[in-house]
Amino acid sequence: MKKHFFLLSFCLASVSIWGQKAKAISFTNPSFEDIPKQGQTPSGWLDCSGTYEETPPDVQPNGVFGVVQSPHHGGTFLGLVVRDNNTVESVGQRLKTPLLKNTTYEFSVWACRSPYYNSKSRMTNKDANYNAPVLLELWGANEDGSLNQKLATSNSISQTDWAKIDFEFIPTNEYVFFIVKAYYTKASTPYNGNVLVDNISDILPKKPIKEAEKPVVLAQNKPQPNVQTAQAPQKPQIVAVKKAGETIPAAAISPTTIASIPTSYNTPVRTVDAPVQTQTASTKPTKTNCPIPSQLKVTDIGLTMATTQCAEIENVQSYQFEFQLSGTFEWQPLSVPKNTLTLQNLKPASKYFIRIKTVCDNGQTGNYSERTEFSTDKIFTIPDLLFASNSAVLPNTVFLKLNDIVKILKANPSLEIEVGGHTNTKTSGDYAKVLSEKRAISVKQYFVTQGIPTERMRTKGYGDTQPISTNDTKNQRVEIKFF
Repeated sequence: MKKHFFLLSFCLASVSIWGQKAKAISFTNPSFEDIPKQGQTPSGWLDCSGTYEETPPDVQPNGVFGVVQSPHHGGTFLGLVVRDNNTVESVGQRLKTPLLKNTTYEFSVWACRSPYYNSKSRMTNKDANYNAPVLLELWGANEDGSLNQKLATSNSISQTDWAKIDFEFIPTNEYVFFIVKAYYTKASTPYNGNVLVDNISDILPKKPIKEAEKPVVLAQNKPQPNVQTAQAPQKPQIVAVKKAGETIPAAAISPTTIASIPTSYNTPVRTVDAPVQTQTASTKPTKTNCPIPSQLKVTDIGLTMATTQCAEIENVQSYQFEFQLSGTFEWQPLSVPKNTLTLQNLKPASKYFIRIKTVCDNGQTGNYSERTEFSTDKIFTIPDLLFASNSAVLPNTVFLKLNDIVKILKANPSLEIEVGGHTNTKTSGDYAKVLSEKRAISVKQYFVTQGIPTERMRTKGYGDTQPISTNDTKNQRVEIKFF
């Protein structure tokens, strides 16, 4: 099921909406109609899994994984899985109108479990049936990742017949993106499971927690005269919406999906006159004298670290760096007095985002800079791991470096590696291939002695096909490739 994945990138400013009345929100393609296929989300939906080199969700029934259920509605439905390597699948869609803060919403899906969802275990690489029960989580998010909330969670979905699942939730902020996510039933060792989803409802407002102030309505629905009375003057009810341009990077989504997602929405300002006194309202952006950082750069990117830097700014007391592992929706803040920060203990072969804001001497906080993307290294050449000619024996100087790789693998149990062996260009053919494979096996065997399961590693001999230097000794090497 490993294929190219689509990664949802949150990159726009959130939209501030004050006083807007909640409305029913419909979805594009709510019953996930499409051509049955594996590893590709239904039309109108984005893969929000954010999982490196894992499969996107499936349009079922496609005849590949043994799923044979008939759809609850239409011709196809959505298949989501969770895996034993701690990765899960989810889909999302930009809402036509945003979820409003402190408003109660109702929503429903039809869901069931397939008794068969056959694939390979990510931990053992053996045949596995992904048939354990899972649950559904609903998430709200904004595209800059700054606001996200788990809105609701279902019970465990174990039935194999379609059943309606009702949700009720209250957003604590405004959200423009809605995500449906499969997840494990409890905090335990990750396992292989599935859930099938079909025929989702509109999101329907039930009632707001705090209703906007309303004009006084007289008995028998007669309008109140617009004259001075002894009552305190009523303030007008005003609904104001800021205009926000919205785009999703083309590299982050499939070309066929771009056309189905609106790139902007603009709800006009609407005013309702007060019964006594008419006022004019305006929405002004908050001003700050604390500058926005510019020229944010990421340098010295390695396997588990990266250095981030922005231009030095006068009168800045400290810098608030925030970084995010792609697909997690969670920004990790780090406040430092300097404009340079080195991030440590990152995950190899992974995509990250970094942004920064300033805290000035006067106590004001600036706005965030634009988000910058970077990826940690995928291939690691072990320093000093240079074999003697015609030898596959590990030099005594390399064990400390190998132990660093062991620590990374133990800290990231979902990571798998390829150990690739190489030779110099003086050898060739079968001899070079066999010698390079033996060098790779030597490294793998050491990792096994340090407690790394053999099923997380594979070896490959590249022979003399990938030299990196005219110096033959430097080509007699082993490289680690992370997955």
